[in-house]
Amino acid sequence: MSSLGAFLRSKREERGIALEEMAERSRIPLRYLSALEEDRLDALPGKVYERLFIRTYADMVGVNVDELSRQFKEIQNTLELKVRPEDEHRSPFLKRAIFALGFLTIVLVAALLFTREEQEPSAQSEPDVIPNLVPAQTVDTAVPSPPVAAPPEPQGLNLELETTETNWVKISADDRPVFEAELKPGEKKAFTADKKLKLTLGRAWGAQLRVNGQRLKKLGREGSTLRNYELTRENYPALIDSAVRP
Repeated sequence: MSSLGAFLRSKREERGIALEEMAERSRIPLRYLSALEEDRLDALPGKVYERLFIRTYADMVGVNVDELSRQFKEIQNTLELKVRPEDEHRSPFLKRAIFALGFLTIVLVAALLFTREEQEPSAQSEPDVIPNLVPAQTVDTAVPSPPVAAPPEPQGLNLELETTETNWVKISADDRPVFEAELKPGEKKAFTADKKLKLTLGRAWGAQLRVNGQRLKKLGREGSTLRNYELTRENYPALIDSAVRP
């Protein structure tokens, strides 16, 4: 049986894809792709990136990742997801991840409903407060006071991302891939979308996020990976970090 690197290289050559083209399309540095094809997995920057690189490479050459894990024992522990708690936030195909995301969705919906219920009494009492803010001479006239305009609702999503440590970042806006690369500590990027943004972070704890000017809580435990996490106009308010909220 050929090695993992030789197997992947043969699949790439069958498709006629140059290694440089793979690096450009995947945004994975060429030296890491070369190390992968030469079976130098110890040259990759940690297990988190090893999983991401192998899966990205396999997807680009049309190889089934589960079959790849069964065929090459040296990467079974790398690609095995059932016993790795840090991967519960990264793969949408795991039952644990589905359960966790489903539970989070229920909590967010409940929080939004509770917030709306608390806001409704103040909204109903608003007409009683507004006349007290109008000058007395205006009340004496027959001209009705102008309605108070509601603050404009933000349009779309504006994401500001700053890495606090070396981080692999992948962003999609409205289901269109817009960015995928490794960022160094202190690097900043900005992205916009009409309806939703989808995030993959090699180190979820190592990124600071702001949406529409509001700083968000950390989206994962320290050392964990965040994969395909969706931010929408409906769910991001529940993620705002109240400790720094104005």
